[in-house]
Amino acid sequence: MKKIFLSILFSALIFFHLTNSSKAKYSEWNCNQFSSINYLCKNIVTSNDLKMDVEYIGEAKNGKPNGKGDYSVVKINGVSVDQGSYNSIKASGIMETYPDNSIMIINGITTFGDGMKFFKKNKILYKVVFSDGTINEGTFNPNTGFLTSGKITFINNDFFEGSFFESGKNKYGKYYFFNSNISFEGSFNEDGTYNNGTFTFPNNERFIGTFNVNGTYKNGTFIFPNNERFVGTFNPNGTFNNGTYFHSNGDKFAGIYRNGRRINGIYYFSNSKTRFEGEFYNNGAFKKGTFIYADGTKYVGEFDQNSIKTNGTMYYTSGSQYVGSIKNELPNGEGTFIEKNGRKHSGLWKDGKLDVSEVAKALRDYKSNNPYSDNNKNNPFNEINSPFGALNPKNRFSEYNSPTGILNPKNPLSEVSSPFGALNPKNPFSEYNSPTGVLNPKNPLNKYNFWLILVKLKLKLFIKDGFIKD
Repeated sequence: MKKIFLSILFSALIFFHLTNSSKAKYSEWNCNQFSSINYLCKNIVTSNDLKMDVEYIGEAKNGKPNGKGDYSVVKINGVSVDQGSYNSIKASGIMETYPDNSIMIINGITTFGDGMKFFKKNKILYKVVFSDGTINEGTFNPNTGFLTSGKITFINNDFFEGSFFESGKNKYGKYYFFNSNISFEGSFNEDGTYNNGTFTFPNNERFIGTFNVNGTYKNGTFIFPNNERFVGTFNPNGTFNNGTYFHSNGDKFAGIYRNGRRINGIYYFSNSKTRFEGEFYNNGAFKKGTFIYADGTKYVGEFDQNSIKTNGTMYYTSGSQYVGSIKNELPNGEGTFIEKNGRKHSGLWKDGKLDVSEVAKALRDYKSNNPYSDNNKNNPFNEINSPFGALNPKNRFSEYNSPTGILNPKNPLSEVSSPFGALNPKNPFSEYNSPTGVLNPKNPLNKYNFWLILVKLKLKLFIKDGFIKD
């Protein structure tokens, strides 16, 4: 940049009309006509310890260069100028001589030996081509030689078009990176770094916002090719820090990132009612937190690395709850279902239903003499004797009487009536008929054979008469 500045200043010293503060002086022109319209004119320009012999060939008026012609420096301090050196200076175009014998290029080109060129029109410099091929076009500051507005095209075909600070640094405009097809449009800091604006990438990705001093994203919006976008703050390395990511399907995440990955926040599904709030795995899957369904049902617990619920508490809109293991969105495994009135159903669950073997065990234990059995017939609070017991035939909400009860013969999907029911005697794979069935008296591994036969008889009586008789 220093070389550019000195080049412009040196050219101005020779070819621009000098101000009163300049110490450079032209001698009288010595012009000799050698054709009908062309003259050969010579002069000596001095400034401090610099002495230049200059020549002009072209049109003249009143014994001085005036009109179309060519101007060149032939000697500096008595030494002939090498045409290939930087000091070799030539000008071609329309010129005019001022009263102090200084010469002004009205319209034309000034060329240096190393390839640098200056272009003027109506006495105004509008274009500079530097020796490395960089091109400056626009409005120049006559005091500094730098562009104030215009376009710079670099040798790799990158360009900047806009306005400039007095230092010549980019101020506001568009910078285009030719090889990568990336562009930035916006404002710059005085040191030339990005301040605020829009980066556009070849796949139509865009960043709109502010920048750190090292040029990385600071705060703004990053738009992806599928129209997904992130709005928020960025880390110094350019990764997401804190903000909202909008997915193309309408989902969005608002929260905190680490190394560009979400770690804690809220994930909203496109229906705006279903959402998850909590922690995330490194792969972006739900880890631990609260999942709220569109109908108001809520799950609080843990997830696997595929965002599938594993163990926690389901809060249903009816007021009931389930605490325990979950699979396929249903109670599966060890767990407890708590009704709105506080009544509990604990045991092993399968696809949202209590495992029927637990019911069979309760029926079996009813006749047990084991004092530690929960369902011992002498226990007034067991599931059979308690007025609220799930196996009490007199309880209208029990598994026998409830319209959806798994022991209700009137329920076509119950374990008693369903063709696949585990307690249906006609099902060859039921607990009655299966070789390993807990109610099969022919199962030699069942140490409660005698009592199981009684239970079977009791169940048949119930199915027939609607109640169990002791």
